[in-house]
Amino acid sequence: MSETDNADLSQNADLYLLSNPRRRFILSYLRRAGEPVDLVDLADEIAAWENDTEVEDLTSQQRKRVYVSIYQTHVPKLANAGVVTHDQDSGLVALSDDASEIDRHLQSEEEPRMWQFVYLSIAAFGGLLYLAILFELPVFSLIPLAAAGVLVVLLFGIAAITHFVYERYVSRRPPTDLIDER
Repeated sequence: MSETDNADLSQNADLYLLSNPRRRFILSYLRRAGEPVDLVDLADEIAAWENDTEVEDLTSQQRKRVYVSIYQTHVPKLANAGVVTHDQDSGLVALSDDASEIDRHLQSEEEPRMWQFVYLSIAAFGGLLYLAILFELPVFSLIPLAAAGVLVVLLFGIAAITHFVYERYVSRRPPTDLIDER
């Protein structure tokens, strides 16, 4: 078997592990925690996420349903793949040293989001332009307020189209956020 075949098999295995939202949540939660987490606490966090509620507001049925699923299915699959470790005596689950291998298929939560700064800059520019026109600062007093409004709207439109094209055709990331999908 060639190296390419092994890489394809590895990628398929990784994508299979990531195909389930609970497993993606487990990996994301463990990464954010940065330390081993009790399986019961992990189940509570998943149940709260799935039910769009706080952990304190979960019913025992909601907690139990998730706990059984991650205990019997999801954590063992991740452990067998070498992505997490699970100490059954203590009940602690942690990312393994090999967990970084699967990260290449996930969009990092720490990844800088340049688009928020583009939109914020346009909004700040529009606000400053409006104030300059309002207070009739030199040169700016010659610009009609309606023209300034059209300019800001056009800038937002251009930024939105550029953002769409970038995300759709340029970015190498998958179109959906693998961690936050329910």
